[in-house]
Amino acid sequence: MGRDHDIDTADLHRRAGNMLRVGTIAAVDHDRARVRVAVAGRTSAWLPWPADVGRNFVSWRPLRPGQQVLVAAPSGDPANAVIVQTLYSGALPAPDTDPEADVIRFDDGTTITYRSDDHTLTIDTTRALVLRAAETLRIEAPHVEITGQSLTHNGVNVGADHVHTDVKPGPANTGPPAGA
Repeated sequence: MGRDHDIDTADLHRRAGNMLRVGTIAAVDHDRARVRVAVAGRTSAWLPWPADVGRNFVSWRPLRPGQQVLVAAPSGDPANAVIVQTLYSGALPAPDTDPEADVIRFDDGTTITYRSDDHTLTIDTTRALVLRAAETLRIEAPHVEITGQSLTHNGVNVGADHVHTDVKPGPANTGPPAGA
């Protein structure tokens, strides 16, 4: 049990230490969905990042430099490493801490929140919200409330302050909204 045994033990300790490591993303290749991770003063080769794939969807969640990740290396060999999880950090904290809220927050402040306690989905945008449908867009609810400064349909004002043409007193119908 001479020197060869000591080398094997050292190698086993090194491999065990490399099996799970926390690191920070140092570089990103979005086209290939690969990142380099800084772990213990060394930068990894290009590693694949976790895919968010379900039965009926595939999600694209681009990673960013500075993001903390958990790296797993089967058999402790960094050449076979993969990222198994992303982590919150002081630089990238959780967008919320409420256990009743599932939250997605974008860098510009746009937020999508689902509250499981009152079953409410809220989308707060910093700019426009566009809903696009190839066929029909349907809103079904016992009560629909629209609050805003203006409401248009095909470029014509149909909001609370719209005016009609050909208004005549009595039971007659008015003309179309002005501008139609």
